[in-house]
Amino acid sequence: MLFALVLHLIAGLVTGSVFKVWTLLLVLCCVAGEVILASAMHGVSFALVQVANLVAVQIGYVAGMLVRGAIERSLGRTASARTHRAS
Repeated sequence: MLFALVLHLIAGLVTGSVFKVWTLLLVLCCVAGEVILASAMHGVSFALVQVANLVAVQIGYVAGMLVRGAIERSLGRTASARTHRAS
């Protein structure tokens, strides 16, 4: 079960360092489906472990965002191209 937790954490880390928030929502929907299926097959006590995997994805995503921000700052990049200043 620790192995699954680490895999979910790494999946969140990769998602946060590469993709935007909409991809996180898609990943969370997939993991939520995993939680529902696991609780149906193994019971409620196993579902609590699966909820920890859901939280691990979110923590990994935040860590990935922080890593991406640190890399962008170290390379001297400014804000993303999507932000515009009013002229």
